[in-house]
Order: sequence, then C-alpha cells, then structure tokens
Amino acid sequence: MAKEWTNGFYTSKQWRKTRDAYYRFQCGRCERCMAEVLAGVRRVEDINPGIIVHHKKELTPEIREHCIPIQLNPAEACSATTGVDSVTWGDLISLVEGNPNEFDSRVYRAYKEERDRMEGSSFCQEIAVLRAVSEIICWTFSQKASLSEEKVRDAYKTAFDHYPSRWDSMLNTTASDCFRNALYAAAREQTIRFRDIDDLDETYCKEKEVLYDEYKLYLTLDLVKRLVAKRMPEFLTSDVLAQLTEAGILSSSIVKTLTLSTGHSKNVRLRSINRSFVNGYGRRDITTFST
Repeated sequence: MAKEWTNGFYTSKQWRKTRDAYYRFQCGRCERCMAEVLAGVRRVEDINPGIIVHHKKELTPEIREHCIPIQLNPAEACSATTGVDSVTWGDLISLVEGNPNEFDSRVYRAYKEERDRMEGSSFCQEIAVLRAVSEIICWTFSQKASLSEEKVRDAYKTAFDHYPSRWDSMLNTTASDCFRNALYAAAREQTIRFRDIDDLDETYCKEKEVLYDEYKLYLTLDLVKRLVAKRMPEFLTSDVLAQLTEAGILSSSIVKTLTLSTGHSKNVRLRSINRSFVNGYGRRDITTFST
C-alpha cells in the first residue's frame, strides 16, 4: 500500500503513462526473466506476462518532496524477483551515441526485413517498428553480456511470431467481451462462486464469491482485478477497468450493508454489473454454474 508521503505519486497521470508505455514496450515481459532466457536457464515460452511495473530507484520522502521528474530509465517490467541484472537504458544510449552509423544501418535493415516478412498483416507497421527496437536492444545486450547476437535475437523471435497472430485475433474483440468470457471461464472452473445476496451467512468470502440479485452481480474490485490479470493477460488491468466503467458496464464503488446473520451486519465495498450484460443472448445464466 502506498505511504501517505507519496502524495498521489502512484495515481498521477505522469506515472501511469510511464508505467503503461513501458509495459507495452516490453510486451509485458519481465526484464529479469528475459535475462534468464538469454543466459539459457529458462525458455521464453515459460514466461507469463508481468502484472507490475516498478521503478528501480526507491521512492523516498526527499525525492518526492523535490518532485524528481518521471523518466523511463528507472522502470522495469517485473513478474518475478530474481538476482539477474539486465541491460539499462544508459547502456543502450551510450552505445548508440558512440556508433551512430551502425545504429542507423541496424534500424533500417531490421525494419525493412520485418516489414517485408509481415506484408499483408494488419500490424505490419507496428511489428516492423518493434523489430527495429528489439534489434538495438539485442545489440546492446550482446555488447554488455558478451553473448552472441543470434542467441539474444532468438529470445525475441517467438514474440514476433506470436503477437501478430494474437493482435489479429483481437481486432474485433473488445475488453468487455473478453471480461464476460473471463467470468464464464472462472465460473466453469469454479474458481469463483455465486451466491444469492439474500442467502448470506458467515461463510461469505468476498475474495471468491460473486453476489447477485434479480438484476445485478456484485463483486469486489480486487476480484475484478484478479480475473483480468489471470484471464486477460493481453490487456492492462487499468485499461479494462476504465473501459468497463466508461461503458457503464461496471459501476463505481458502492458500500452495501450485508446481513450475515441475525444481528450481525457487515459493510463491504462492491462493484456491480448488470446480469443482462453478462448472460447475453443465448448464454446460460452464469449464476447457475456453481449449483
């Protein structure tokens, strides 16, 4: 939990834009995990998308007081904690500044090769740009870590083969559709349960249970976030929450007083979703999955 003296740092527009941009730049891949791939101790396909972007330099009251500008170089996408160091932005910048002609030729060659290879794809331009960026990262990594460029480049090859097909499949898929599917998948696997809001007792578990009445489903924000992180790894959780809220699908936070037993009530902060949205046309009522 953020400390009081952070004074809105983690909710600021500057930090969120930096965090989201770096996450997209890394394709959600942990830098430390990728270093292990390059070292040959794990496979790239075993790396799950990260869910956290943290800054390497610890935020202190003194730094916050002097409003140090947010920059990309302290950020790092992280899905696990390991002891493997990674190449820094400073290393990359120094190499580029010292070898401008080679930088230009590498960028041009990588961009052209990938654009030719991906011709006809809806994301030809985007993947070609990412290929050029990755070429410079591979170049930098091979210089510092004394690894062959081919070994470094192979670590990125899977992503360039995998992500265009995923992006193509997402062209006509919205976050709301994916969230509905995530709810149904969790219901089928019974990782979430449904309970009539009028049938509560002391066994109610807000971390796993979704309440419902005739018109709405009620669930905690933490449960929504866990569903998105586990079932929708291609989306940023903050983007999904924003889209669902702006579309009127997910309500603002509300406090409901739940009666768990006679003379025993409890206030719980919940979000609500219309059951008509979740069930949709021709779908089985989601609340019946756990019955």
